[in-house]
Amino acid sequence: MTGATDSPIVESRLPLSVGRLSLTGALSLFVVYAACWAGATVGVPVTHAFIGLFTSFAVGSLAALCVGGAWALLAGGFTGAVVAAIYNMVKFMEPPSAK
Repeated sequence: MTGATDSPIVESRLPLSVGRLSLTGALSLFVVYAACWAGATVGVPVTHAFIGLFTSFAVGSLAALCVGGAWALLAGGFTGAVVAAIYNMVKFMEPPSAK
């Protein structure tokens, strides 16, 4: 049996990439938005309130996909950038032995 110090996993102490996390957030939120839009288009019987967060166009319309998708990309990108920036700022909270 191996001990905890024998683990082959090496933790990275590098800061998170703001650009990479911003792109990840943008694409992730757009994919979720597009899936909700597709569900609305085929008539899945749910509220589709998520679509309403990003557009006031008719749920399931092409305009809702375009405008709401653009806003979802921007919101996801902004959220990813904020998460990465805050994560990098609170690095001081790491235990001294981990630095």
